[in-house]
Amino acid sequence: MKVQTTAIMFALLGLESSTGFSFSGHRSRAPTQSRTTSSKNHHRQPRTLSATIYGGWDDDSDYSSDIFSSDPHQNVVEKLSEKERLASLARIACANSPDDSLTLKNIDKVDVITVDGDHIDFSVLVCDGHECASIFVPVSFTNHCDDDDEECILNNIMELDTRAASFLHNEDVKMQIFSAVDDILMKELHDDSLIQFPEWWHTMITRELMEEIRSTKTLINNDNFQDEVQSLSASLCRMIFDVDKVDIFKARISAINQQGFCMRAIVNMDSRLQVVDLPFKFQKDVQDGSSLRNSILAAFNTI
Repeated sequence: MKVQTTAIMFALLGLESSTGFSFSGHRSRAPTQSRTTSSKNHHRQPRTLSATIYGGWDDDSDYSSDIFSSDPHQNVVEKLSEKERLASLARIACANSPDDSLTLKNIDKVDVITVDGDHIDFSVLVCDGHECASIFVPVSFTNHCDDDDEECILNNIMELDTRAASFLHNEDVKMQIFSAVDDILMKELHDDSLIQFPEWWHTMITRELMEEIRSTKTLINNDNFQDEVQSLSASLCRMIFDVDKVDIFKARISAINQQGFCMRAIVNMDSRLQVVDLPFKFQKDVQDGSSLRNSILAAFNTI
């Protein structure tokens, strides 16, 4: 969680310096070592090779492809363009896209713009009516390959596809469960009058901290940081309820004071959907905005 926690750190520092920061929202992705990503409409010149792949994105669909490269990796590109591999590339691009809205259903075209012994880069075209957007998706390989080791590169791509397929399946199952969450649970999640505070909690807050707490709570509850909030919620759930497995569908920080904070989450625990309160106590009471931010960052660094 280092990358995401760093984003929270800079955002909290932004509160301290009154400087505006913005971050692109993202969901957790298939476990790869992805390099820096860019948003839609980002244009990049191919460094190594180019291959354009058109068609549907399931293994039984018909496909066509255009190859236009004189690079030494031409053989790799040609093999990647084979019909049985095209759905694999779409899955890898979708599972590792920086854009949460990308799904297999809305991909119009995938360009393999670079591949070498360490990574593969995609440019994914998504069209909606008369508008199209290009999403750059860089994906790092798990294992380094020599540039002329074609088999190693293809094995890395197969491993990426296995992870991507598993990730997309789990996301689909999770979304199906989440879509069944009753409106009552969503209302309960946001009803702070229902919070069950721990014994150490008290409501006395110094005046100088009130605005700091409000700003910090608003910031962290922004959708941009939902992944981090859910990860911390899951960690607290496992510790508080002594369970090994828990699925978090939505989470938020519901209250903050000088002793700590409370999180509220919709969880699937022991095959039951429920809303739970998850308190976190600071090591010592905070006295000002700086110590508040540092204590909250320390909490997220425990993930």
